[in-house]
Amino acid sequence: MKVSRLDVQNVRAYEWVSVSLFEGTNIIYGRNAQGKTTLLEAIALFAYGRSLRAKSDKELIRYDQPEARVRLVCTKADTETELAMKLTGKGKQVMVNRVMQKSLSAFLGHFQAVHFSPDDLALIKGGPDERRKFLNLALMQIDPEYVEALRTYNHLLNQRNRLIKMQDRQSLAIWDETMSEAGAIVITKRHQFVEQIGNKVVEHSKKMSDDVDHVAITYKISVKSESVQATREALFQAWLKNRDQDFVRGYTTIGPHREDLTLAINDRRADTYSSQGQQRSFVLALKLALVDVIREQTGEYPVLLLDDVLSELDPVRQEQLMQLVMRTQTIITTTQIGTIPVSLRAKAKIFHTGHGILEEQAIS
Repeated sequence: MKVSRLDVQNVRAYEWVSVSLFEGTNIIYGRNAQGKTTLLEAIALFAYGRSLRAKSDKELIRYDQPEARVRLVCTKADTETELAMKLTGKGKQVMVNRVMQKSLSAFLGHFQAVHFSPDDLALIKGGPDERRKFLNLALMQIDPEYVEALRTYNHLLNQRNRLIKMQDRQSLAIWDETMSEAGAIVITKRHQFVEQIGNKVVEHSKKMSDDVDHVAITYKISVKSESVQATREALFQAWLKNRDQDFVRGYTTIGPHREDLTLAINDRRADTYSSQGQQRSFVLALKLALVDVIREQTGEYPVLLLDDVLSELDPVRQEQLMQLVMRTQTIITTTQIGTIPVSLRAKAKIFHTGHGILEEQAIS
């Protein structure tokens, strides 16, 4: 997977940027708040269908403009694809090869990327919603059925919560039947994904650590069954059993929207009983493992988006990451170009950004 071109119009501080990217390493440097992360954010839109930072599309649109547009040209298995997105305050329109797509699920899957930033420590330090977000964004890139099931589940969950607030018990059973179908798919696919990525996390963790740290990742599911059909029935029964509690609390208290990942180091919770260095290693191992999973599922390495992370890593972890960088197309941002290894700079295409302008530069 390679990105050959990125066009950005009216996104945050950028009025217009059109850039041709190198198939190897691309480095974007500049002071803070000059738009480095915005460019990674624009690329990530095509992998995730949403911003990694903004709560709504409206936040991405330049302050004095009614809409923003982003276009990306990528190559996968020697096939070139043009992806485009128009953002308005009321939603987004997505296109593949200039053909409008009816749904986001039809749009996702054409482009894969793995994003890594210092904020990813929230996977360990943050709440369950951060870890569910990781699962969702990973699966949405490689499994169209998951995208549709998650969309359906979230829509029905909002309707169910509305009925609970209205104290409408009679209508609830009808919603639960359909909702359990989508919920069972979400649970099953998350469980399968965690099993797939778990062993790879352990492998990468061992490569970057000389000590005896043992890491583990498990999925805490609300109902456990052997098949999608059995999970559907178990989920339906769980909602029936918890119905009184739901009406007391005013929302749906059980389901995939409440589930979590357990991240452990040496059989103890990583958020409570580990150092920041151990946590950084865990998160890096998780991201490297995600690259492996995407490659297995798609046959291609995803594009690697590294947002000011090299300075956060010690030499051992930097080396682990650099080995991957050499095999993939990578876009790296940094405030200090000198923090990037000379060997990497020598083979990279380098850009400077400032005041809404992106310029290619030659730096030795």
